[in-house]
Amino acid sequence: FYSNLIPLLDKLDVKHLIRIKANLYPFTETLYEHTMHIDFEFPHKTALLSLNTCDGYTKFKDGTKIDSVANRVLLFDASKEHCSTNTTNVSARINVNINYH
Repeated sequence: FYSNLIPLLDKLDVKHLIRIKANLYPFTETLYEHTMHIDFEFPHKTALLSLNTCDGYTKFKDGTKIDSVANRVLLFDASKEHCSTNTTNVSARINVNINYH
């Protein structure tokens, strides 16, 4: 599936790819907010591509919540604390996390 991401990587002007991973958080009856974390301890860029719309979100330490909306790309430094959630209104929350310089 890497070749499908090349147009996005080009648009992001990725010089050094650290990691690409897919996340699939299955439906549960309760919305769970995962523990705050960082992806890597050094400053870096992150693009979080939501593949579907649901009631899940990404939350930052300051309390800001960004909804999971299909085809939305959230750009941030994942060396800063953040967390994710599952979903309660569709079968799964699906996103692609790209860490890069």
